[in-house]
Amino acid sequence: MFKKKIISISSFIFAYFTIFSIINVVYGENVYSDSFSEELTMKNLSETEILAVFNFTQTMDLKEDNKITSYYQLFPRAIGQIVEKYHVKEFHITFTRGSWNSYQWGLNTLPVPVGVEFYAYFDANYDTNENWSGLANAISGVFCASVNYIDRSKSAKPNYSFKPSGSYNEEEKIEMRYGSLSHEGVCTENLTPWIKLLPCQSKMGIAGLLNNYKLFDTNYYSMMAHLIPVCIDSECKHKQLQLTQIISTVFDNKRISKNGNKSWSTESLFGKKISSYCPVSTNSKIKIELNDSDGENNYRLIQSPSRFESSTKDTKYAVYDLISKRYDNLNIGVNIINEKNIQPIQKNIGLEVYRSQSGFAEEYGGFVVTMKNNNIDKDLSITYFDIIPWFVNIYFNSFKIQNTKVKDYQNDQYVNEFYYEPAIEHVNPTILEMKMIIPRDSTTTIEFDFDKKHLLYADYPPDCARGFDVGSAVVTVHNITLGEGYLYPTEDFIRIYTEPIVIILPAPDFSMPYNVITYSCTIIALFFGSMYNAYTRRYIPLVVEKEEKEKGKNETQKIPPPKDSISATEKEEKDKDK
Repeated sequence: MFKKKIISISSFIFAYFTIFSIINVVYGENVYSDSFSEELTMKNLSETEILAVFNFTQTMDLKEDNKITSYYQLFPRAIGQIVEKYHVKEFHITFTRGSWNSYQWGLNTLPVPVGVEFYAYFDANYDTNENWSGLANAISGVFCASVNYIDRSKSAKPNYSFKPSGSYNEEEKIEMRYGSLSHEGVCTENLTPWIKLLPCQSKMGIAGLLNNYKLFDTNYYSMMAHLIPVCIDSECKHKQLQLTQIISTVFDNKRISKNGNKSWSTESLFGKKISSYCPVSTNSKIKIELNDSDGENNYRLIQSPSRFESSTKDTKYAVYDLISKRYDNLNIGVNIINEKNIQPIQKNIGLEVYRSQSGFAEEYGGFVVTMKNNNIDKDLSITYFDIIPWFVNIYFNSFKIQNTKVKDYQNDQYVNEFYYEPAIEHVNPTILEMKMIIPRDSTTTIEFDFDKKHLLYADYPPDCARGFDVGSAVVTVHNITLGEGYLYPTEDFIRIYTEPIVIILPAPDFSMPYNVITYSCTIIALFFGSMYNAYTRRYIPLVVEKEEKEKGKNETQKIPPPKDSISATEKEEKDKDK
């Protein structure tokens, strides 16, 4: 019954788009085709950790003037309208929870910082600052995130670190803005609207494996969306909009497996099996990356693949094509026979980057950035980019760049470009950007000091005792060759992000106003009550009778009243006389 329901849904979707295209042709309208593809790649990062990367790509043809068409078939209308309204050429947004362990997992082919990273390119013929603010608010609404907090005081315009990933002709002028929120949390409220941008959402296809409970019970989770223009012809006069949605997550099989077995499958990782592919997808496949040197004596595939594809000399993929070969309740994975011989290939470029905080107390501090080139026969050309918030006052005269091999390192031979923009309070942050060369087998250190500002009480967040966040620094490594697994394999650079830093600023005692108000109100209440009681009370003389025994007789002695007072008996006699 379930299979019949899937077939009926597929037939309905196919018929809908067929009729829609025929109507456009009959009425003389240009038919703008949309396409969709889905792919899942899995591999072992270590003996117990498995990487799963979901990749969903949608494309939409643009008009001859590179404007967005009003006909939406597969491409999400919400994204298209935002791009058109704010004159966006391309944008990139990532949501990440956890840190990538490069020592055990190797180089991250999809490098992202902790929290939220957001940058975009705009048409330079319009007001970029206004469009940047509008885009941040719109994207915040689409993904249910706090991207709208990336205002001008948290954003910058990099000069050397970032290059556009899209295709542009010489006539187009673009301008970029960059911002990040390292403390932004990632939750299911961000994943749900992200899934709704897919044509089949999570009802059919590979996206049906996206289980909220399983995805957020992992060591690392990253969710991203990249929108770029792609040229169709050689002159780049006709373009497409390409929206790529990626989820990269690392499962800990040691925690998932009940019997301690290192084998894994889609059912054990996601709690689901694959029922069918998305009917509107032109490409739907699942790939398992295998180390060719391991051999079949160390592992067994649970399900026979459609084919094998060779990637590099030591790597091959077991490919499961969901369109060419129909699978019913597909459960794929790897049964590991000899755990000790499983040695995943770890890619690395030989560069280690650290950033730490120096100083003491809550008044002075400093940053120390260490970049170590482990390559014995290769110099690395890099760009260092850092955004430091305005509440940290940088001492530029304390800036030092040193190298363990080169004494006079601060010359044009090694530091090619240097850009520094001081901060303006509540307006823009401090921007530091350098193009430099790190000699082979050496360590370069960047140091500078800063003051921690005393802020106005309104500038402190509710959790000021936790500290203030400084986002990750970006190190871009140039002139390297990327392979399969990267988002854009044709690019010749890759980024490395440092860990974010939390700075403790001097903060007032926010409990003091409460204590003062409580103490003052108590004093006023006591004083006011006593004075009010004293001024409003009416005093009436009180006659007291005292019995005394004298000489065995009972006598009653009356206390004489005051001279100005009158007894009750005398008052009655006077009233009778009157």
